[in-house]
Amino acid sequence: MLRLLTLNLNYHGDAKGPWPQRRELVRKAIEECSPNVVFLQAVRLANGEDQAHELGRLLNYPEVFFQPAVTRNDGSMDGSAMLSKLPLLQRNSQPLGFREALEDDNRRVIQHAVVEIGSRPLHLFNAHFSWVAEQARDNIAESAALLPQDADAVLAGDLNTPPESALFQPFRDAGFVDAWAALHPGEDGYTFEADKPFTRIDYFWLSPGLAPQLREVERLNPGGDGIWLSDHMALAAGLAFPPPV
Repeated sequence: MLRLLTLNLNYHGDAKGPWPQRRELVRKAIEECSPNVVFLQAVRLANGEDQAHELGRLLNYPEVFFQPAVTRNDGSMDGSAMLSKLPLLQRNSQPLGFREALEDDNRRVIQHAVVEIGSRPLHLFNAHFSWVAEQARDNIAESAALLPQDADAVLAGDLNTPPESALFQPFRDAGFVDAWAALHPGEDGYTFEADKPFTRIDYFWLSPGLAPQLREVERLNPGGDGIWLSDHMALAAGLAFPPPV
């Protein structure tokens, strides 16, 4: 079973608890789930180390791929990251388009890497889209153009768009399948906010050939008493990959 996990870390934000306490919850959640690959969004680098490398060191993940989208004058950075127990091949990233004068002033990036399991490649995309519809439309179209046509692929992340939105049509046109909807039809699956969930904005989208291998998808939301993983829940998935010959 190939296990995957995605989580928006909410940078060093303390609305759901101070980062050192949240970090321990995140560490335990990842340790218990034991995913082969972790997709992280809203990752901050400060004082010389980003949150992904911090978690990778604590959890002994040999592969850490942090890609900043924003770099400040003080040297701090914000971006996205992958942790992997498998070698990350063909690592690359692409900045997503940025529209000036919108409420969302965050620049964003999509990451791409490949893992091989049983000599079969799997393309991994880690995305963090805008919550503003005009920018989200651009982000989705740009990302859809990167998706391989005839290969196994997963696009994961905080997409800041509810599942019923027409903005996702480029993914649907490409044959990609919303993992939660596939296994939990009719269930809301809310992932945000962690302590008072009201919407589903965290996803695994699976390529047409990969979707039949989906075996499980679940939300992880340990915490309480004001301390949570993040303002998002984590989402975990399990796939039979590579598929049987």
